[in-house]
Order: sequence, then C-alpha cells, then structure tokens
Amino acid sequence: MIVEAILHGQDPSGTPGLLNVATVDEEGNLRVNVNLSAEVEMVGEPVLNRRYTASASGNTTLFTAPAGNVIQIFRATLSVSQNITGEVILSTGSGNNLGGVWNPQSGGFYSLLGAAMDYEQTGVADSLILTLPSAISVTVNISYKLSTTVNT
Repeated sequence: MIVEAILHGQDPSGTPGLLNVATVDEEGNLRVNVNLSAEVEMVGEPVLNRRYTASASGNTTLFTAPAGNVIQIFRATLSVSQNITGEVILSTGSGNNLGGVWNPQSGGFYSLLGAAMDYEQTGVADSLILTLPSAISVTVNISYKLSTTVNT
C-alpha cells in the first residue's frame, strides 16, 4: 500500500497550489518532494570594512570624517598582540564613549561595538579615537559608512 500526503497552500500570487508531496512506499521508505520557490531581494547600502593599527599610549585618531559627514559605525572589534593592563576605549573626538574592554589578553578578539541592525553615529566631521593604557600594538577592525544625514 502506498500512502500519500498532499499539503496545499498558496503561492506568492495567492493562487492555490501544491506545496509538498510526501509518500511512503510499500517498503516503508518516506520520500518528500518539495517544489518551493521564492524571490529574494537584497536591499541596503554597502559599508566599509577597514583595519587600523595603533601602538601609542594615550589617544590615537583612527579616522576623521570629511567636512559635512558623520561616521555611522556598525561594528568595531579589537585584537591584541600581548596582554594589556587597563582599559582600551573606542570613542569619538567629541568625547562620546562607544565601547571599551578591560585587561584584554594576548591573542584575544574583543567586541568594542556591536550595533547589529543599527549603528552608533559620530558628530559632523568628528573622529574615531582609540585610547590605549600603554604602548602595545593593537588592531581594530571597523565596519562603518559615511553619511551626510545626521540622525539625532
């Protein structure tokens, strides 16, 4: 005996149609035939992914937005070559603290900022500043875009 299950539904245009057919043959083998299709549209704007290095104790300017632009930062990660005692801080030139990591360890990979579906924004023509507690080489990877739109 062959058992057949048919699932009905609607395709994207609203037309009723066959979505899935599952059958069990006489030997008990289940077979599923799937006939699905979808239209996918990718939308959005490209972001820049840049790597910056810093090794001086104190503030290091990583990047400054051109006149009339703001920096929209989506993600910033830190990797260190040796243990650091103290806090590594990512901030804006106008003084907004975006993120920091206490006592990062050699070989570690740390998130300074992860805004996921949103972003943190600097002021117009503002800078991204990395503050190190000691003169140890670090790498910062930043995903950002420049915008002339200032969101408050």
